[in-house]
Amino acid sequence: MEFYEDVDFNVRASVFGANVILAEEVDVTHYKTYTFFSLIKEGFLKSLKGSINIFQFKKYYRNIGLNIKPKYFMFVIQVLFLVMSFFLQSKIAFILFISVTIFNSIILKKELFNPFLSGFILGIYLLSNIFGASIAFLNFLFIQTKYLIRGLLDYAICLIRVIFKSVKPVQIIQYVTGRCNLRCAHCFYKETLDSKDPGEMEVDDIVNQTSNVSPILWYSITGGEVFIRKDFAELVLKIHEKIRPKFFSLPTNGWYTKKTYDGVLKVLQRLKNGNLILFFSVDGPEDVHDKIRGPNSYKKLQETVAKLKHLQTIYNNLYLNIVITVQHQNHMHFPKLINDIQNEFEPTAISINLLRYHSLNSEKLDNFILDSYESAIAEYDKYRNKNSYNFVFNSIIKAKEKNQKKIILNAARHDKFTTPCSAGKLSYVVMENGDVKPCEVLDN
Repeated sequence: MEFYEDVDFNVRASVFGANVILAEEVDVTHYKTYTFFSLIKEGFLKSLKGSINIFQFKKYYRNIGLNIKPKYFMFVIQVLFLVMSFFLQSKIAFILFISVTIFNSIILKKELFNPFLSGFILGIYLLSNIFGASIAFLNFLFIQTKYLIRGLLDYAICLIRVIFKSVKPVQIIQYVTGRCNLRCAHCFYKETLDSKDPGEMEVDDIVNQTSNVSPILWYSITGGEVFIRKDFAELVLKIHEKIRPKFFSLPTNGWYTKKTYDGVLKVLQRLKNGNLILFFSVDGPEDVHDKIRGPNSYKKLQETVAKLKHLQTIYNNLYLNIVITVQHQNHMHFPKLINDIQNEFEPTAISINLLRYHSLNSEKLDNFILDSYESAIAEYDKYRNKNSYNFVFNSIIKAKEKNQKKIILNAARHDKFTTPCSAGKLSYVVMENGDVKPCEVLDN
């Protein structure tokens, strides 16, 4: 079995609420035959592979307990005393072996064909299981230590880049498609979406273009609608492998429920280290959202989020967020809309964006838009720390998020920048055709 959900069908069925019944009318014949050594080998390998999955996906297996009744571990003690009496020539160990054998034959007489032989075979089999689980635990500690050390080194490299304003970035925004199934009026990228040639690069070209700047603090893929690409899972996994982002995110309109679910599941099943942060675009209450994005788009988003919530019960590294843009068609719904979004979706974070145009020299935003943006930020401050990332630097991320919005508001109201622009130094934007920009509104 390649993935851990296949190791234990009952656990998977329980997590997803499936009704499992025992069909007594079905006859099953087991054709596999065992020798003593093949039984021991299988016990070791099953325990090894199963335990590796259990240690890696603790949240999934947290309530399964032992598959073997504790009383059967008396057979392990029986075998250990036998081994000690044989190799150590210990009379005490032999007496204890006889005592445990008699005890097992009395307590488990209905379950044993032969108290001595059956007890010995079961004891050896259980020992092979214990040995397999122990090796898996040591393997888990080794891998976690490796990831911890590499993660700390990656953070140190990113910190040095920030301090010394290195030409290598700590953030990359990678456009992976120019295609989208929706046409939102406020989208600054909308002119590009109708291009005859989407100009998409192959997965290896995307990864190779930025692999030389590994590691990255934050890597985001965007578009267009990311889940239009058929190679979503391959792309995400290769980015994690080659570029090692500490945080990986992407926006989506939530329209493609099955594509999104299948793609996200495929990534999480194979992602050994890292995270996946999805930002679902919400533009207002259902009627406003559908007016901006198209009929039924809100319900499709709801379905997608609800389906992915199941995966959150299994995977600690999946985060479902909301992103919303304050603009002309929804500004009147703030700040109440923030409260409604929080109550309905309970996201890890709500990213509140301000309407922007696809040019640095565009007209100034109206004050009522800025006022709504400011009220939305203030409302979200009530919920900002309600849900958190399972990151060491969760508090720093939340603080950065809050400070960033204030900087954006100050720049929009007063054309005043309180921090130097890091575009083209610490942050790059790579378009879907491979062009590199300092940011989306500047030239190549």
